[in-house]
Amino acid sequence: MTSEKIEALLNPQIQKSIEQIKGLLRQIENKTIGFQKQTGLHCKKGCGACCLSPHVSTTFVEVLPLAIELWSNGQAEQILAKIERSPKQGQCVFYGPYPKIRTNGRCSIYSHRPGVCRLFGFSSTTDKYGKETLMTCKVIKETYPKDYAHAQKCFQDGLASASLSGYTLLVGSIDPQEGGRLYPINHAIKKALEYIGFYTKSFCFRNGKQNG
Repeated sequence: MTSEKIEALLNPQIQKSIEQIKGLLRQIENKTIGFQKQTGLHCKKGCGACCLSPHVSTTFVEVLPLAIELWSNGQAEQILAKIERSPKQGQCVFYGPYPKIRTNGRCSIYSHRPGVCRLFGFSSTTDKYGKETLMTCKVIKETYPKDYAHAQKCFQDGLASASLSGYTLLVGSIDPQEGGRLYPINHAIKKALEYIGFYTKSFCFRNGKQNG
């Protein structure tokens, strides 16, 4: 079943939320890419250090587009089984580390990754004094100190980066019930897969009965 057909099975409000999330993810992707191009700030080649953390969290609503993609390409049940075998709060099941260098690896669902993964290292957040500050990871700071210093100056001079605080508020406004509720990333993916799977399996069951 195609992703379009799966989306059509969902209630109109969820369909609307998914389209808004897709649009929001595109916006922050474009803004982050623009910030990188203008400042020269970039990730270390092959680096996957941020994905090594067992404490990455995201919302259920942000991974609904991913869940739809996985059900449409037949990978959903395999991923659900993998999550069941993983620690409750462990590394993302879609991260594949390289065997020789622990901090290097790759994301197997890169184009469908949630906002936290797109924003990490190239966004700003509001501190306790209400001031926007640039967020950059330790690896980038240590590997490219000159680029980091240049990015800081650009930011202080008014160059806008994607705002983590602003993004969080927008996700919450898209889905007031689930948009502000964070789960460990594998838990969020499991929840989204089970939600989409309910509609997909129900449709297949009804279709099978009709054909029978």
